Amino acid sequence: HAVSLISMTPEPLEGLMPVQVGGKVRRGLEGLGVTVIGGETAEEMSRLASGAISVTLSGGRRAVFDHIVSAVGLATQSRMIRSAGIAFNGGIVVDASTLQTNSDCVFALGDCISIGGTACRFIEPISHQAATIAAQVTGGVATHYHHRPPVIRLKTRSAPVIVEGAIRRDAAWQIETNSDGSLVMVQRDGDQVTARLVA
Repeated sequence: HAVSLISMTPEPLEGLMPVQVGGKVRRGLEGLGVTVIGGETAEEMSRLASGAISVTLSGGRRAVFDHIVSAVGLATQSRMIRSAGIAFNGGIVVDASTLQTNSDCVFALGDCISIGGTACRFIEPISHQAATIAAQVTGGVATHYHHRPPVIRLKTRSAPVIVEGAIRRDAAWQIETNSDGSLVMVQRDGDQVTARLVA
């Protein structure tokens, strides 16, 4: 397949990683033959008589594809949650230890929850969350959930990236090491490293 990646940011994954790493990811993908179209969005799509899909990009350019995979992120819908009187802050607000909402009989888990004002958007913690809730609702031995930001692994051989810690979108990334093709960056809160990235 001839693959194109359309990214709304100039470099891929800029919402998650610093621009230097996005550039490394882009170059790795391009080395595999992927066409990266940065800084644009799909404005309109239409099916052609041939069965292919015509896409008009925000810059006015048109491109034709056989298949489209859309990965545009997650946004938890709040209307039903709020109408039930359940607290919402970027996700269903849950107690960090029990995963109970502000309603006595409602618990929540997965990518729809928010702990301490931060949405939990990753799959890895769900089994631990489920075990905590199961113990709470069945009267079993109480287990307490301890939320830790999961390790993020970008699984591409062309530009592997590992991110650990709590990424803050309002904090700057600082280069710790940049040599021999390895880039290590960190985010700090004062003197404490709160997130670390290896690319």
